[in-house]
Amino acid sequence: MERRLTEERITRCILKWLVERGWQVISYDYPQSGTGFSLHSKDRELGSKNTGSIIPDIVASKAGMVLFFENKVDFNIIDIEALMLLKNSGLYDISIHELLKSIGPIEGIFYGIALKNNKKNKDKLCRNEDFLDFALLVDDDLSVYKFLDRGVLIKDEDV
Repeated sequence: MERRLTEERITRCILKWLVERGWQVISYDYPQSGTGFSLHSKDRELGSKNTGSIIPDIVASKAGMVLFFENKVDFNIIDIEALMLLKNSGLYDISIHELLKSIGPIEGIFYGIALKNNKKNKDKLCRNEDFLDFALLVDDDLSVYKFLDRGVLIKDEDV
């Protein structure tokens, strides 16, 4: 029986895929679960607990490398903008440091996305790949592909 690929199934698939490759999951969040680590902007207004907060779908580490994931069925530029805020604005540095303080020395932090593997998502990734450090695509059968420059896909490639 084939099940529809949802954001939760993509997240579960990527979690399994990462663990199988030796990544330690630091934090994860399923849609509307409230289980993830909420990163707060240092310029949020006092008294507004969640204003400007970003909850990455997955944060994982391995050998000093850290991956921040947003996972979706369909590409949405809003997810790319959230990752760019985390990466470039400096507004979330304190909160990111708090999340990562227990993992030891950090060699690099990378920001990317996991999406359903289809032509529409691949086309949009090709147009926006300069804004991401990595992208993974998931098939209906839960196969994982690494998305490379100009839309080249490699199945089961280690990140």
